[in-house]
Amino acid sequence: MKFLDGQNSSQEMVPGTIRLYSDEGVLEGHSALVLFPTPSQDPSDPLNWRQRRKYLNLSLVILYVLAAAIAGSALYSIYLPFSESTGLTIDQLNQGAGYQYLIVGFSPLVVQPFALAFGKRLTYLLSMILAAGFTIWSAHPSGNGSWIAIRLLLGCVTAPVFSLCEVSIADVFFAHERALPMACYVLVLYVGALIAPLLGAYIFSGMGFRAVLYMAGGFLGISFIICLFLLEETNFERQPNQEAIVMADPSAIQPTISTEGNEKKQSVQNSTASQIEVTVVGKTSSRLRLGLFYPHPNARKIMWRGFIQPILMLRLPIIWWSALQYAIQQVWFNLMNALTASILGSPPYNFDTNKIGLAYISPIVFVIPTSLLFGSISDRFTMYMARRNGGISEPEHKLWLMLPLLIIVPLGLLMMGCGAEHGLSWAVYVIGMGILCMGGAFGTDISLYYIFDCYHELKPAGSEGTEGAAPYLLSILIPAMSISFAFNYAIGPWVAALGLQNWAISATGVSTFCTLTVFPMLYWGKALRKAGARTYLSILEM
Repeated sequence: MKFLDGQNSSQEMVPGTIRLYSDEGVLEGHSALVLFPTPSQDPSDPLNWRQRRKYLNLSLVILYVLAAAIAGSALYSIYLPFSESTGLTIDQLNQGAGYQYLIVGFSPLVVQPFALAFGKRLTYLLSMILAAGFTIWSAHPSGNGSWIAIRLLLGCVTAPVFSLCEVSIADVFFAHERALPMACYVLVLYVGALIAPLLGAYIFSGMGFRAVLYMAGGFLGISFIICLFLLEETNFERQPNQEAIVMADPSAIQPTISTEGNEKKQSVQNSTASQIEVTVVGKTSSRLRLGLFYPHPNARKIMWRGFIQPILMLRLPIIWWSALQYAIQQVWFNLMNALTASILGSPPYNFDTNKIGLAYISPIVFVIPTSLLFGSISDRFTMYMARRNGGISEPEHKLWLMLPLLIIVPLGLLMMGCGAEHGLSWAVYVIGMGILCMGGAFGTDISLYYIFDCYHELKPAGSEGTEGAAPYLLSILIPAMSISFAFNYAIGPWVAALGLQNWAISATGVSTFCTLTVFPMLYWGKALRKAGARTYLSILEM
């Protein structure tokens, strides 16, 4: 069995190892960049869309992420008055959030293959309209059982936020340009969850707690209407092992362009005198894909595969490592939300609801610029490492970017725990929130990049829909969200038993241990990918 780079190379590869630069295509001193995955000749192929069309679609997916994140996090700053009004305890509210994350880990086993079988666009639209209804229902819990049921349903219908959006990004962007769009996705996922408590606090002070949820549901409804008219379907069956397309650095050449019909064809002459033709599809070359229903001819098979394959992939060690990294960042984020209202609302701070909401400005300020910068750096770092490695890109290259987490996350945890324990200025706790969320966004980005780079492009013959279903991503969500669920139960007893300072120290130890596991992966990651290649391929071909 040979794993090739998908570009007719005779070089044996392991899953995730790809050639980003041609070993023979050097254009006026610049290495030639190989487009991966290889786009088809069909103008409807999302990889052939113009950049503005790609980024419009990305913006709409991000709008969906923002609306869903706000709906899931709007109550965090008003937990105390919400608890008093509904009779639910703070622990019950946290447990409800835990159940929501738990179902996010399992419901994609059905939701994700449904999106591949019948359309991502339909899945997004159904998610938004159903989430709007459940968010409004959240304003009227009749007891703990009702609260848990609401959060379970909300988690189920918003599961695409955590599993499908990453695949939508991979549908339209090449491997070397995905990091920035993926960083934008993670950024909005975090910012939506952070801005919601800020907005919720001020809406509550003027209109009451129910208005917070009504407006969050209304925003989902507005997002549904916008996406109904603009969001395009990105499912597309592309034949594997097509001939590679090699792109030069545009600044290194003078292209000649000829126009034929609605297509512009750009011819590039490389230093080996071979002629390579790159098709740039014009805006009128394909119809907008705005239908509601795009059934796959093998829909039943895709549904079955999409359910069973992620479970079988739990046999792969890389899945568990990526799940651990993804989970631990979710744990710190959920922990911050669970503790902030009670800590800042109590002596010596005695913040009212509005001030608790304002505390969330700190994470927003830290996360926005650093996430965008990180996305840009990651793309450039990938290409830099590939050039140093003879044009070959390895998923482990990005793992070097995890090393700053050894400082960032512990610093944020210690500032929050020790600052509150010793009654230091509120600024210590609030800045710690920002630093912790900045590290969380970095860690989430890297865990997603790594698992995508390892497995997303491998698509054997006869595996219709398998690649787009991203079964490896669903596999990491199952343990990751289960860990997050368990920690939501443990937060209260953990802090109560140790106190804030000792809790922060112990949490720092957990974070440091998890981050240090990057060193074994840097050394053995490729060997693990190679060892698990046969297992992974057999699962895809089932």
